[in-house]
Amino acid sequence: IIDQNIVISIMDELFFFFQAEDGIRDAQESRGLGDVYKRQVHGDVSNIWLLYNTRKGWGYTTDQLPTTHSIAGDVKHTDAAENIFDGITYAKGAATLKQLLSLIGEERFSQAMKIYFKRFAWDNATLDDLLQCMREVCETSIDISVNPHLDLSLWKQDWLCTPSLNQLLIDWNPQTFAVNPVVTAKQTPVNGKFPVLRYHKMKLALVNSKCEITQVKDVIIQKEQNTTITFEGQADIQAILVNYQDEAYIKVLPDQHTLKFIRQNLSSIPDPLSRMMLWRSIWEMVRDANLSSLEFFEIFRNNVETEQNETIIKDIWDYMQVNYASYIPKEIDEKHKISSSLFTLALKMLQSERGQDESFQIILRKFLIGFARTEENIAFLSQWFNNEVEDLQNIRPGIEDSWEIVATIFRSQQISRDQKETFFRKQSEKDSSEKTTYYRKQCDGIV
Repeated sequence: IIDQNIVISIMDELFFFFQAEDGIRDAQESRGLGDVYKRQVHGDVSNIWLLYNTRKGWGYTTDQLPTTHSIAGDVKHTDAAENIFDGITYAKGAATLKQLLSLIGEERFSQAMKIYFKRFAWDNATLDDLLQCMREVCETSIDISVNPHLDLSLWKQDWLCTPSLNQLLIDWNPQTFAVNPVVTAKQTPVNGKFPVLRYHKMKLALVNSKCEITQVKDVIIQKEQNTTITFEGQADIQAILVNYQDEAYIKVLPDQHTLKFIRQNLSSIPDPLSRMMLWRSIWEMVRDANLSSLEFFEIFRNNVETEQNETIIKDIWDYMQVNYASYIPKEIDEKHKISSSLFTLALKMLQSERGQDESFQIILRKFLIGFARTEENIAFLSQWFNNEVEDLQNIRPGIEDSWEIVATIFRSQQISRDQKETFFRKQSEKDSSEKTTYYRKQCDGIV
């Protein structure tokens, strides 16, 4: 049995511990500050690899900003260390460890870690100390001239000392795949200022029209623009899952055939991690102006009700909330209709059989309130606040939800000021915490 709390800590914090020596010094008594960070404790999780992927998204986002930087680097003093507590140091750092494990293999990685922990027990160590342990294991069984992707000096330079990341697009033809099962993986840099291409170890998975994964292939994406990959010929292949099982750190651009298929079938793909990764990819397409906000809304509407994983449900509702607020143009006539349809959808999901689950309720209550933009929807919230909605008798808003309902009521053009103040007074009598002051200012600002 693996303690999931510890695993997430290891993948985030262990890398920071290795990296700390390269720049963070604490007098002469310590070679690094890694022990400070190793003692952090994370909360419980229900699915560690979904949580890991969510955390990894922090790295992807930070690494695509103009402020991107390398994982390894000098930090002259401890005060400057605050500037490196970001998604690159933590999330990308953890992802590179997972990529290294996939690259050299679990057995070699495990042997090297045993050497490392034994050699540096009760001591601090550097990143180079870790890589030296890896070399000692790998050099006995790997010919780097034949396997250049296993050159750890090159790996360190490309992954740890060079900023930014790569993106990958698969070029293939489903019409001829049965007789010509060849695809081309096209790798490009995300940021033109850092044009380095890298070796990537990953899996590709084929999906048929029944959403079944029919073939999985381990591949090494070469350190060049195009990598040719040959599968076993199969008919009825509708989609290709890139970076299946999330071994690599790379931005995936869904190809046109896969995107067409998942518009209606995303929630039917059996692997939750693959679904989460696809959602992230299509959301990044919206952010990068490669997919319209309305197309994302359609994909969301087609798949959210049949999605079974609560972690994914929360993530995609979060995406939809940002999509509505920041990407769907204010000028379009249908925007108020979209908010109403999202309100209705959240309500329908709350009233479903799954709505009896408390954690599911917590997710959906937030978005039900958030998408109440019309007077009709706000009136519904006011009735729910007063426990006057028969279908939601067993689903009550929490304290934060109730305050958000009050703030939403204050945005109404049809509810009188006296009625609004009555709602505020009722809630302040239930909750006399500092939230009362916060929401008092917020509601006064609305009025």
